[in-house]
Amino acid sequence: MDVAKENAMRWASFLTALALLPGLAYASEFVGPIGAGAEGLRFSAGTASPRVAVAVAKSTSCQGPWYAYENADTGLGRLWTATLTEAQAQGRLVRIVGNGVCDASGAEGVLFVEQHGAGSTHVCARGGAAPMISLDANHMRSGQSPGRKLMGYKLRVNQEALVILVDDAPDLQPNQIRLEVDLDADGARRGKAIEAWSFCQGSRTGLIETSMQGGFGVGVICNPISPANNFRSGCTNTQSMVIQQDTTSELWLRKRDWAGVWHYAEGIDSTLWKAFGGRSLRFIWLTD
Repeated sequence: MDVAKENAMRWASFLTALALLPGLAYASEFVGPIGAGAEGLRFSAGTASPRVAVAVAKSTSCQGPWYAYENADTGLGRLWTATLTEAQAQGRLVRIVGNGVCDASGAEGVLFVEQHGAGSTHVCARGGAAPMISLDANHMRSGQSPGRKLMGYKLRVNQEALVILVDDAPDLQPNQIRLEVDLDADGARRGKAIEAWSFCQGSRTGLIETSMQGGFGVGVICNPISPANNFRSGCTNTQSMVIQQDTTSELWLRKRDWAGVWHYAEGIDSTLWKAFGGRSLRFIWLTD
């Protein structure tokens, strides 16, 4: 029996059933047109600076149809305002990413704004073969269910298998995630990494790596991972980091090839916050 099948059989006994749980307030995301005239964009004095409220055709995390931000005439707020007014005038779609924070009027704060689709000048995909994926409803239900969870994960291109170990993290806020990357030495021996990036890979905000102790090809004693040893083989080097929602919108999984060259394997978009906000994650690579 090959390594991949052995790992699949071993991990099948660990994967738990998904459970529905009403979630905490997490950042929402909207893609679509904004309303015409004052019904779509409202300008007011704000608490300390000009304020813009944006009406959308869905409920935000604050259970209403409004996003809002201040500092509408300076810095980033000025760029958002220009983007929104142009999109409204030309009938273009916009993408708004909220921050999950509700103000006194029930509007959700804003983390990012862009024109979306045809005519957009904001290119979000990195060149090359590595895909960017969105997590689905199953990840979100299981990711926010309390207690330890083991979630199977398979890369889209070369079908490498991982498991994501999800744990409670009472010391974290919903806008934080603790990340760790590790290897199951039974089937994965080459270096792996996770990079945290701002939206559209504007800037890298964090990096963690894992490798075999002693380096690739050096003999070490490894234990089969199991619940009894907290899913640690005892023969890998691991790193961890805490990411923040206001600076991290994407995770990029990386791997070394047989010659030791690093490659991007797959990106996970901002749906990671809906699935795993406030949780502790360990990405365990099962196969190379």
